[in-house]
Amino acid sequence: MIWRTQTLFFFFLFLFFLVIARLFYWQIIRGSELFLKGLSQYTQTTVHLPERGKIYTSDNFPLVANSPGYLVFVQASLVKDQDSKKQLINNLSYQLSLEVASVAATLNQDLPWIPIKQRVSRSIKEQIESLKLTGVGF
Repeated sequence: MIWRTQTLFFFFLFLFFLVIARLFYWQIIRGSELFLKGLSQYTQTTVHLPERGKIYTSDNFPLVANSPGYLVFVQASLVKDQDSKKQLINNLSYQLSLEVASVAATLNQDLPWIPIKQRVSRSIKEQIESLKLTGVGF
């Protein structure tokens, strides 16, 4: 009878130390990494731009009119080789009137999608779409 209680005692003691070891691993060893992952899951910054109204003069000439603006972004996972990346950098820098070095530096970020420029006009968006660049979206 005593060997059963001793076996059960050591079994539960082993389970207790196993749980403590696992908690130590998650809390101490990987704690800072998991803290940052958790923080990124519930912290999000969004910019809500108000819609501007149209402003007219007394003779109904528009002083301010709303115009749509587009966000140009690149899905980095779709741009695989260096040649297509260089071509993408050159085309985007030319179409968006940006420096090649700044577009290249932006594309070197390790993100799923990388914003390149905001508030791009419809005509520039259509020019970029006509190039059919892989990985570019709006």
